[in-house]
Amino acid sequence: MINGESKGFFKSSKGLRQGDPLSPGLFVLVMDVLSFLLSKLRREEKFEGFYMDERGRSGEVTHLLFADDTLIFCDVSRDQVLHLLATLVCFQDINGLKINLEKTVMYTVGDVPKPDFFADIFGCRWCKDPPKYLGYPLGAKLNSNSLWTPSIDKYRKRLEG
Repeated sequence: MINGESKGFFKSSKGLRQGDPLSPGLFVLVMDVLSFLLSKLRREEKFEGFYMDERGRSGEVTHLLFADDTLIFCDVSRDQVLHLLATLVCFQDINGLKINLEKTVMYTVGDVPKPDFFADIFGCRWCKDPPKYLGYPLGAKLNSNSLWTPSIDKYRKRLEG
């Protein structure tokens, strides 16, 4: 509409660029679709995360999204990995984005036979040591002084100098 009159469609000459003020909002909308698809997979009982309590009765976590990082938690079973892979392919098809498998890491907890087999199904690499998330190793004891000492020292130096 221009001056109250319909002028038809116009062709866009530029797409959304990095640093565009719309980028964060659009990213949240797109990732909300992924969250919806993963939650749907869980409701259909094709996917199971981990429970915050020891008895597995409450506080189930299937995925965490923060900035441009995504953590997905599931049992390491062939069926769950295949359902997850199908969901991610669907997500890519819906929004036209491509998941960067070169940056994707599979990390297993506990005794998992042939973890590299599951990583191969997924097309990513398996990581024996805990990967870092937000600068800290996954599963680290947060009340450990040795975990926080490097960060505290770094910020002390910034404040002093």
